[in-house]
Amino acid sequence: MTNPTTEPLTELEHQALKMTLELADLMRQIILTGNDGDRMDQDAAEIRHHIHALQTRVMAQAAGRVYPDLYRLLGSRWNNKQ
Repeated sequence: MTNPTTEPLTELEHQALKMTLELADLMRQIILTGNDGDRMDQDAAEIRHHIHALQTRVMAQAAGRVYPDLYRLLGSRWNNKQ
């Protein structure tokens, strides 16, 4: 188990980030094997946007652990603190 004070991301979070890289590579391969190259750049940009959104949510977990009064962890609720 990782220690959030010394290692910001847990093993599961590292695994999730690795999976986003694998997915991005697979999607790049799919785009490159398409028959019509006219939209390759646009398709890649659209997919990158979604991959980055997933990566951002995973990495935000570290901020949620360090600043629990400011950022919410995935699956948790906000405390009733103002």
